[in-house]
Amino acid sequence: MIAVSNEKSLKARYTGEKYRDVEKKVEASSRHEAFVLFENAKKRLNDINNWQLLCGKTPAEFHLTDETGNILHVPAPQTGNLIRVRCYDKEKDKDKFIWYRIGEFLHEKNLLKDTEHFGFKVTMVSGPEAIPSVEEGITCTFVVTRSGCKVSAVEAERSRIVAGTGHPVLARLRDKLQHVFSWINSSNQQWKSLINGVLQY
Repeated sequence: MIAVSNEKSLKARYTGEKYRDVEKKVEASSRHEAFVLFENAKKRLNDINNWQLLCGKTPAEFHLTDETGNILHVPAPQTGNLIRVRCYDKEKDKDKFIWYRIGEFLHEKNLLKDTEHFGFKVTMVSGPEAIPSVEEGITCTFVVTRSGCKVSAVEAERSRIVAGTGHPVLARLRDKLQHVFSWINSSNQQWKSLINGVLQY
């Protein structure tokens, strides 16, 4: 657990946030088909080890791992699990790994409004066994929703911006985040493909 003072120190490093949402909506021909589509979307979203199949020709590979980085073969992720993204770094001409720690889950169902929500939030970390924090400044939330006959999938990204400073530690953090931002920006099509794949109809 990070001390409150440390949390305030981390938050003070940032000046704001960048927002980006990728969304797809599908109108089913009946409530039954909407139910089926929603349940299938949940299964695809949980099947992290096969996300690359949903992304088509993406160069990235996704694996669900435990907190030490060992690949897990389970039907659904849990809080504390990691997502390991393997991608090619053109600048260094080699593969690199980006890690996300799975945080809170969303499970909601409202019979009166005829709506259902399922999803989870992930925060970027430096690697296995990293202290859970917001230090990396990037979070993604993956959610599938059914509202009557409408089913939607969303990937919502929040990128916290490092404050301009001459401090060497913060400068390194800023440079690291800028490199990650460039990868995420280039992977925009990848997330679109994932969301489209989750809602394959």
